[in-house]
Amino acid sequence: DADVPLRLRKLLGEKLRTGGVLAMLALQGGILGLDERITLFANGTVAIESNRPERESLHFAPPRAFATTQGLLAALPALPPGPTSEGADFRRYQLTWRVAERWHMLAGDDSNVRGELRRAIDALLAVASDG
Repeated sequence: DADVPLRLRKLLGEKLRTGGVLAMLALQGGILGLDERITLFANGTVAIESNRPERESLHFAPPRAFATTQGLLAALPALPPGPTSEGADFRRYQLTWRVAERWHMLAGDDSNVRGELRRAIDALLAVASDG
């Protein structure tokens, strides 16, 4: 669990073993001006860190949603999503995920996050909101 940020390690405590990080989604912007990081661990734990304390949480993803998210991440090609636009209310995303002990990272915004990348991000957002 060495790749778990210190703040989350304190939140998780010593008793919960996460099995390491599977994916991290950082999102910023939008109408609400959010600045959040969603971390999905290999055991299904979901941790949300936010600039809005009421949105912070720690919970387990529902098993079916977790399996779906794992499958989408495993199949996600590490290709850039394309050029971004300068939309004032767009959310910006940075997705970092691990497949077969190798890390991948993609960044985009609401103007160019489509297809497989959109489905993977939406799946992570869904497991985050199930808490």
